[in-house]
Amino acid sequence: MSNEMNQQIFAKLKLQNHATGFTLIELLVSMVITGIVITLGSSALVAILNLNQKSETEIDLRMELNRAMDFIADDVKEANNISTSVPPSWTSWTVPANYTGVLFLTKPSGTPSGSQVAYYKRQKPLGATTPEWRGPEIIYRATLSNNGGDALVDSIKTGGFPTPTVAASRQVNLSLTGQICTPPVPGNICTNPQTLTVSTQVFARAEINSP
Repeated sequence: MSNEMNQQIFAKLKLQNHATGFTLIELLVSMVITGIVITLGSSALVAILNLNQKSETEIDLRMELNRAMDFIADDVKEANNISTSVPPSWTSWTVPANYTGVLFLTKPSGTPSGSQVAYYKRQKPLGATTPEWRGPEIIYRATLSNNGGDALVDSIKTGGFPTPTVAASRQVNLSLTGQICTPPVPGNICTNPQTLTVSTQVFARAEINSP
């Protein structure tokens, strides 16, 4: 084989290798593009997960508020006296320290759920990790004097359980406003909370007497 033919074969092989390979610049560019795609994909995934978490939190809060509202409404329906302060007939009834009375219901004697039911709200100290209930406010239901009773619902906005309005026609207007902090933060320290309000009108079945 002639020397000239060898040179032609070598040149052709060199050209083929050059045509099928990648230069360093091409590899660097492809790496940069791949990195950008991965970054954008990761950001989109995080955004989707955060949105999903927010939606789930909103659903959970709405369910909790509706459950608490139904519980309070059932108590109101059974009452024959509704007051926003301790009724004079509740002899020696004392609201516990650090609790604020919101609603006081007197039911007919022998009512299984108690003839005296008080609803309180309490501010959870900012930054506190106990009790396990979330703040900033917690609503309690009590059937004994000077007793905090049982926590009914948490994640209530400050002022989110306003004093109900009671009409002479036995109509009671109730409202609960909860707050969401997404993502959740320890100690209930939330700088940009979102709120959710549920309201209802309830009519007492029993005739309301004067306090």
